[in-house]
This record gives sequence, structure tokens and C-alpha cells, in this order.
Amino acid sequence: MQQYIQLCKKHLVKPDEQYFQQLKLQELFPRIGSFTLKKANGLVAVELLKNMNLQRLYLEDMPMNKYFSQLLGALKNSPNLLELSLINCSFSAHQTTILFKLMSSFSKLDLLDISQNQFNIESICKVQLKITKLSMRGSTFLNPNYFSDLMKSLSNLKSLDLRQNNLRPMTNFIEFALNFFNLQPETLNLSFCYVSKPQLREVISLLKITKSCVLVHVDGLNLVEEGTIFKAQLNNYEFGSVQLKNLMEEMEEPVIVGASQLVGLEDIK
Repeated sequence: MQQYIQLCKKHLVKPDEQYFQQLKLQELFPRIGSFTLKKANGLVAVELLKNMNLQRLYLEDMPMNKYFSQLLGALKNSPNLLELSLINCSFSAHQTTILFKLMSSFSKLDLLDISQNQFNIESICKVQLKITKLSMRGSTFLNPNYFSDLMKSLSNLKSLDLRQNNLRPMTNFIEFALNFFNLQPETLNLSFCYVSKPQLREVISLLKITKSCVLVHVDGLNLVEEGTIFKAQLNNYEFGSVQLKNLMEEMEEPVIVGASQLVGLEDIK
């Protein structure tokens, strides 16, 4: 079986659905709780998943848009899913909407990783997900201004990972940040993002106003203003309030931020 799967992955053999049926995978994997597939053939993936009642499913670098209906069928067999990761799985905007609607029926789903995909944020806002952790690293957002509404729909969200994204097109950034902080979150990851200085200033202001105790990751942050990129050298702080020195060129005094466990920026060059 393993040799057959390797040949399918290398496209030397065409996957045969009847072959997988003969394997009686339901008997081979009676109690499996977690399953990971990376860069596998889509049909191989869905046939492997078809008879599994999973708690954790991780798929990466697979063209699941070609086998979307089969994937939905596989997910419906796992109503107790706790974690779902679909990284770079080539979903269309319409398929993403359908997928999120299905996920809203998973009462136990806690972690969702949909990084490196393309999303229509407006359609996602129409469903109510119960997740506490959401990762959307390196994604393409068709309408980023709906991020603010997305925060309203994710009432249980505690951790948001937006690493490696360009957030500059988000014109209502302060509204998004305010809605996120109102959730009393624990972690916001903006590492390796492109943000403008005004956007970052808004985040800091909200931290002071709301007195949020949220861990903000900003490693390798790219501050962009008027076409110039400023590289940020960072120091990590684990406890207590911290000073963000020389964050903005117009700020001569250090800024005291009333947030515990905040990662600080210093010496912007």
C-alpha cells in the first residue's frame, strides 16, 4: 500500500478508487485520532480519510479543490473534530464559504489553520465558528476590511495568527483591532507583516486604552510608510509592562504600554 501511495504522489500511477475500497481502510484504521498528509495526491487523501472518525486532521500542499465534495464527505464523518489544518489546499472562494458553513456545525472544533489560501472574508463572517485559535498565515484576502466583522462572528477567539500578511490595504484597521481586543484575547501574531506606522500606532493606543493583557508578536515586522521599509530589531519581554522606544519617528519619549507579556520593538532602523 505504501509503495502504491508513493507512486501516486509521483504521478507514476493513476489512483484507483476501487483499489482503496478493496483495502477496507475502515478495518485498517479503526481508532485513529490524528492524521497528517502533506503533498499527497488528492484522491489518495480523500480515500484514506473516507472511513476515519478523526479528532485532528492536518492537510498541507494538496489540490483539494479538485476533490472538494469528497473532502466534505470525509469531514462529515468526524463530527468530534478538535483541530483542522488545511494549509495551501487551493480552495476557491466559493468552496471556502461552503467549508466554513460545515465547520460551524463542529461544536468541539477549537483550532483552525487555513494558512496560505485565498479567502472571501465577507462570506466567512456569515457563519458562527466556536474556535478559540485561528491561523491565516501568508494568505490572500479578497476584502480585508471585513476582518472587523469576522472578529465579531468569532466570539470565542483567543488567539489570532496573521503572520506574513500585507495588512496595509485594511483601511479600518483600528476597528478590526478594537473588535479583536474586545474578545479579551491572549495572543495576536503580526510577525513578518507589512503594516503602516499609523496602523501600529493604533494597536498601541488600544492596548493602553483597553489595558489588554495580550501577548503581541511582532518579530521581523516591516513598517511601511511612503514606500520606505523600516526593519525592526526586536527584544522579547516575558513579564510586566514594557517600553517601546523610538517606535515612531515623531515620538521622542518612550511609550509605556499597559499590557503584560508584550513583545517590544526597539531601535527601528
